[in-house]
Amino acid sequence: MWRMEEHTIDTPYMKKAVTRTIRVYLPREYDSSNKNYPVVYFHDGKAVFFGKTPFGTGSFEVLDTITKMEIENKTDGIIIVAIDNAGEERSTEYLPFVNSYDNGFETHKFGGKAFDYADFFVEKLIPFINGKYRTIPKKASIIGSSMGGLVTAFIVSRYPDVFEKAGVLSIASWVYQEGEWIDYLKSTHPNKTMKYFIHVGTAEGHMLQDATLAQKYVDDTILYYQTLLKLDVPIQNIYLNIGVGDTHSETTWSNYIEQFLLY
Repeated sequence: MWRMEEHTIDTPYMKKAVTRTIRVYLPREYDSSNKNYPVVYFHDGKAVFFGKTPFGTGSFEVLDTITKMEIENKTDGIIIVAIDNAGEERSTEYLPFVNSYDNGFETHKFGGKAFDYADFFVEKLIPFINGKYRTIPKKASIIGSSMGGLVTAFIVSRYPDVFEKAGVLSIASWVYQEGEWIDYLKSTHPNKTMKYFIHVGTAEGHMLQDATLAQKYVDDTILYYQTLLKLDVPIQNIYLNIGVGDTHSETTWSNYIEQFLLY
């Protein structure tokens, strides 16, 4: 039987969310074997296993997905690590630069802490997990959606040699209308052997009538894909999916978790 453990870890670089809950899913044979396991790291931890945050549309349903995969012998076991977001400071933590796009948000209101979050993630969180559990450090993956997708893309660009695979779902780089994100990405040196699983839907606007934002999600995702190619990431290492009618929701993203895990 699988089990889950919870830990609290300090995140002192934030003003309010100075501690964070981490939920660790251990596969059903973890206690009865001496095996080491690959680890998949998720942002927005409360939405990974249960809850209705941050978009109020359900969860990623990872428990159901991983249980189904184990029953069908599609996996030899995976450790899932889900770290909670910073609540009302989520956008500040997940964005590398202060936002420059006014689309219902006050311009220059949030952002700029993703550098600290990336350093915390790689220098504190991952060593904590590797020290406490039987992991395979070379088989670490990371995945996130929306601003969690953006910070995933940012972390693997800042630390290109840490992860084997990255899941970038519905990247919310629309907050940067002045090219800050892509300009930064162009200055980096991606890991040419890492795999990228990229997804976006054609109905990503936060409201059904918001066709402009929906189109921007698609355009920005394609731009991210093209930029990786220009940085010499092999095309065979990038999976790009454009889901017709897919919305900006955990319900949609949950449909792609198994595909990401098997990629």
